Amino acid sequence: MEPIQTGPINKGPPLPQHGSAQNGSNQPEQPSRRHPKTTRQYQTLARQIERQAAAFLYPEDKDDEGFLTTAQCFPTEIADELERWAAAPNRNRGTFDVYRSALMWAFAQGIFSDRPGAREAYLRVREMRSTAQRVGKSNRDVRHPISIPAADIDKLVNHLMANNKQRNLGLATQIWLLAGIAAGLRPSEWEFAELLEYPQPSGPKKYVLKVKNSKRKAAVPVNMQIEAARQEFPLEEIHSIFDAEALGASIISTESPQHRFIPLDQKDAMWVDNHLYLIKKHIESGEPFSKYYEACRKCLVRACQHAFKGKKIYTLYVLRHQFAANAKAKYSREDVAILMGHTNVASNSKYYASKRHGHRKGHGESNSQINGFNTVTSISETQSASRPRMP
Repeated sequence: MEPIQTGPINKGPPLPQHGSAQNGSNQPEQPSRRHPKTTRQYQTLARQIERQAAAFLYPEDKDDEGFLTTAQCFPTEIADELERWAAAPNRNRGTFDVYRSALMWAFAQGIFSDRPGAREAYLRVREMRSTAQRVGKSNRDVRHPISIPAADIDKLVNHLMANNKQRNLGLATQIWLLAGIAAGLRPSEWEFAELLEYPQPSGPKKYVLKVKNSKRKAAVPVNMQIEAARQEFPLEEIHSIFDAEALGASIISTESPQHRFIPLDQKDAMWVDNHLYLIKKHIESGEPFSKYYEACRKCLVRACQHAFKGKKIYTLYVLRHQFAANAKAKYSREDVAILMGHTNVASNSKYYASKRHGHRKGHGESNSQINGFNTVTSISETQSASRPRMP
């Protein structure tokens, strides 16, 4: 949406909290499933569409400096503005989807509940579709696999070793590669992971990786909320979340534990220990974890471009897919969900690589992987190597 000239405007009353007395309901506040950053973005975009609608409907309502003095529009007028924007030429379908999601969120959260027509506007926006095409570079010739075969790991290790001469990024990315397959963490979860060691009276030590779950779903999807409301009120007609809230339906939620624990064998624990050490040293230098992640991610992409001639690109997240495929060959669906940090058991089979993509030799048992790391066998040896310098 094109930016409009804005300034000190009257945004109306404060945003009401969903489920509070401000939106006419005595229900407790419903926890949000979205990240706070996404919520702030949706709120900003919804207000932007409202100001755009006000500029179109009331062009004379400006102060001496040309800024809008009001942004009060009916919800149906805001929906009209999105429809008008989508009908204009040269619109990006992806941008439309973002604005549409922002308005649906705003209507569902009761941001415009002090004005009539919010429910009708929500239903209109929900059924709204854009004829715009998605704009972006075509990547039809580039594959983005959801698993990484052992043979491809061999190739990547060789290219990463060759790239290790430059700032030691090759070494850091190699260790992330093997540690990611061994533990299956989301990239952001590595920052706060902790390797625990349990000595045994007899036999080798046991290693467990303690992981802080980055996705703790606080509320179930809207369709499940509606279905639960229909079961609670079987005689009522419930077609949307508005109907469920008007009837005072109970709020259902599901939440995963704050931490999960992943058992590791001695070989996998070695990669994980080295990986955590490099992350710790990077953060202690005053640099954010995101910079370490970006450097390793770009290094892996460059290795893929050289190893596979640009035909296949692996990401650091695909390591989690490979972990899921390997785990499915050894554990039950329920156990795999626990190891992955999922609240829904079906997520593993629906979104992640299947058991047939699992490695027959297990994590990190390819010959070239071991040979490539025969000089890094313990944390003490890793400490003697220079820390990877981020660009």
